[in-house]
Amino acid sequence: MIGSETEFGIFNGWSDLKARRVQEAVTRYHAHLPSAKAGVFLPNGARVYLDLRLNEYATPEVNSPTELVCHELAGRAIMAKAAAAHDMAMLCSNVDPLSNTTWGTHENYESKGFFTKAQLTQLYTHLVTRVVFTGAGGLDLYHPGIRPILSPRADAIVASMNHQGRSVNRSLVFIKPEDYCSGHRLHVMCGESLLSHTASFLKYGTTALVAQCIQNEQWVCPTLRESPIKVLRNANRDLSMGLRYRLQDGRALTVLEIQREILDGVERNLASLPDWATDVVTAWDAILSTLESDNVSRKSVLDWQIFATALDGLTRDYGYSNEDLRLLNRSALEYARGGKRSPRLNRFEELCAAAKELYVRLHIVGDGSLFNVLEKDGWVDHHLADINDDSIMRAMHEPPSGRAANRAMLIKKYGKQFGFKLSWDALHDCAAGSLHIPTQPNWNEPENWRREVNEIEIVAHTASAAFRQGRYHDVLKQLLDDDGQLRVPESQANAEMLLLSCGRLGMVAETESALDLHTRLSPDPFYAAGISVSAVNNLGLCPPVDKTMQYILLAERALNDCTPDSYPLYSLNQYKARLYTQLSRVDEAIFIFDNILSSPDNCSRTRMTARTCCFYSEALRRAGRVDRARELLASAIDRHLREDMMGDLADHSLPMQAKLVDDMEAAECLRRAEILQRRLKNKLGLARVLCLKARRLKIASDLDEIRALSAELPALQTCALAKRIVTNWFDWVNGGRGNGPIDYCGL
Repeated sequence: MIGSETEFGIFNGWSDLKARRVQEAVTRYHAHLPSAKAGVFLPNGARVYLDLRLNEYATPEVNSPTELVCHELAGRAIMAKAAAAHDMAMLCSNVDPLSNTTWGTHENYESKGFFTKAQLTQLYTHLVTRVVFTGAGGLDLYHPGIRPILSPRADAIVASMNHQGRSVNRSLVFIKPEDYCSGHRLHVMCGESLLSHTASFLKYGTTALVAQCIQNEQWVCPTLRESPIKVLRNANRDLSMGLRYRLQDGRALTVLEIQREILDGVERNLASLPDWATDVVTAWDAILSTLESDNVSRKSVLDWQIFATALDGLTRDYGYSNEDLRLLNRSALEYARGGKRSPRLNRFEELCAAAKELYVRLHIVGDGSLFNVLEKDGWVDHHLADINDDSIMRAMHEPPSGRAANRAMLIKKYGKQFGFKLSWDALHDCAAGSLHIPTQPNWNEPENWRREVNEIEIVAHTASAAFRQGRYHDVLKQLLDDDGQLRVPESQANAEMLLLSCGRLGMVAETESALDLHTRLSPDPFYAAGISVSAVNNLGLCPPVDKTMQYILLAERALNDCTPDSYPLYSLNQYKARLYTQLSRVDEAIFIFDNILSSPDNCSRTRMTARTCCFYSEALRRAGRVDRARELLASAIDRHLREDMMGDLADHSLPMQAKLVDDMEAAECLRRAEILQRRLKNKLGLARVLCLKARRLKIASDLDEIRALSAELPALQTCALAKRIVTNWFDWVNGGRGNGPIDYCGL
């Protein structure tokens, strides 16, 4: 089985509201069942959902690359129709040239087992060299002029392989825990949306065959001596395809020669590959032969060729020759590096803006697409024999055979009934349990429902998982109904999640209400006060001293009347030491932190210990013990990444790391923290990061957003530091204390 997931942009500006309107239109026009994770499943077997607030379409699982291309095109048609219902147009582009936002098309291939390190090394060779026919074309965003590249997505890839939970997720291959198939799932992230049917067919077909050969221990790929990411970067800018890359066996080959060697290896093993492999090999050989020859066809087949053709026409319209373009690019580079500005750059910059607009208009889905115009004018020759308007229309409404068809049958049967949710391989009902969906076609066996945990337990479990990741908005969505009332039974655990989520989002009134509920349900007054310290700690840019001290004293008074549980005692001491640091009682804070970390009772509390290491690092930084601070922080970051605690990574470890490293590393830490806070929709956390960025990096550009956040968030409206920052913005940006550590005023 193979499948793809495509992220879509929106023409003329994306917004969360626009994305939700598109999703709403999809559900209005199509029968569906809710997905157990997010979004809905459609009768054609596909899933449509919002992923990090982007519209995403996951094709049904299919058995051939031709079928996958057809269903991918059906998905574009479905999304285009949904957008048109709100007078919008979708984009299947891979980058927004104005904001540098990137979208991807992720690939999924069923495999016999997990890929070993040696097998992945082989696979990387194919993934970084297939760009010669899978590149979507575009502009080098790091060049001030006009420099075409093979693949916009390639520049966003920063690692060869990544695991679920790590913060850096733009890699060639992404290891995910969910398989959704009888074997394992190979999840490839370096691909991008392609307009050419032939290019899409080659992307999926060649990668599926190479992966199968590698797992059969048929070593078809030479091994690169250089870093795969470095090879990808260089190949991406080498449109002549003449650069050579060192292999482990000592040879130096071009990307075309490497691809030719991979093709030969696959061709030797055709007997063990699927029936459609011959068609892929034939098309693969034909495209390599075309790229190897000097004969330039009037009609373009590949996406990067299509963009290059359109860009060349645009350049001629502006009256520039290739030599003019070379000289103007040189002038633009010199000016960007601080040189003198040439008067010729004025019109050239108009061309640069037009080239970016050209790329966007090329990738509009449906009406208004420049690609459709080029196709009608005879500049594009990319079609596959088995794909036409009729087959795409069928794929919009009908599933492929196998598990997708069985899932569609369940949508037809249960789609109008309440309480059912689908996943790729099962139907779930809070009353009956779960029903496994088989992969074999023509499923007509009796439904064998298996009992599972009830709906309330599912909600609580889902909320708990979201809480651990720092997705506090999702916690509230799970725990509360539309009227703000608990959807789950009142319990100390649910009340605690509610309280801490409201506090960490800076929701003052909701936190006060949750404090009352938590106090009523807590086993004793000390437990209530100890956990409350953590909640009120977040009601401002930095812990509000009076409010935090109030609950610390309340907890310490209650401590005299009970034998405390070690968990709330840990929480109390952790935030007490943090407050002491803020009050410059650093020695006392360090003493408490040392006792916390040396206690055997706390060894298993990995989340709290990681957060303690972040708070402790700040105390050590103030004491001038920077090396020890970095050591502790490294352990916290490792824990946050390994346990997928993205909220703590954004709130604590990345901002703390920015205080301990040089300017370049600090900028990267704060960039990552800002991205995560926006993804998590944590506006209080975002305000903290933006204020820290302004002071740490002397960047004054975020004042308007900080003003808006301060006006919007109740926790900032009474925060003395927030008022001080907004009122004395440029003093804040340029603040510091002599030659010593920068004073962050408790932030």
